[in-house]
Amino acid sequence: MKEYLKIIDEIIALVGLHLIPKFVNLYQGQVDIRCEENDTGVLINIIVSLPDKNELQALQNQVGMDSLQAKQILEGILKLENRQLELKRIWLNKLVSVLEEHMENTEFNVAMLCQLLGMNRKLLYRKIKQLTGVTPVSLIRRVRMIRAATLLLQGRFTVSEVMYMVGYSNPSYFSRCFMAEYNISPSQYAIIQKKTGGASE
Repeated sequence: MKEYLKIIDEIIALVGLHLIPKFVNLYQGQVDIRCEENDTGVLINIIVSLPDKNELQALQNQVGMDSLQAKQILEGILKLENRQLELKRIWLNKLVSVLEEHMENTEFNVAMLCQLLGMNRKLLYRKIKQLTGVTPVSLIRRVRMIRAATLLLQGRFTVSEVMYMVGYSNPSYFSRCFMAEYNISPSQYAIIQKKTGGASE
């Protein structure tokens, strides 16, 4: 019920109270609107599955809307979709911030990420998979490897120093993870970047 009331508030704010009855009638049985909250009740996503513009044109005659009302509803839908994108951007920025802040922690894992984001494991998995195409474990590893490559590219740190800076304590495991991402060992990567002048001055 809490999620339902929240999304109804979103629709009222974006579409307009006077058009809600027609909005509901128009999309009855043809719309899927849900919202996702984290464990602390913060709205993190709006999931909207709506007819496209052509379907809107065909459907408006069924409820006797004039073109202005149809236009207002369409504008409301577009605003709702923009709100979706905004929430995704905000959440991804938060995710990246958390990952970067705790990257050096060798104990940092999915369970800690769930706690820091206020989300249960199932919701976190679904959301990260939906937005990035990879699992939370893979994302944490990939972000660490990207940072490791960036640090090696600078040429200011040894491989061992970089390993600790991105949250690894086992050299062989760090090397395996790096090779899985770049098909080259971190030491070889550093040497090649140095020879090709990859390090910034």
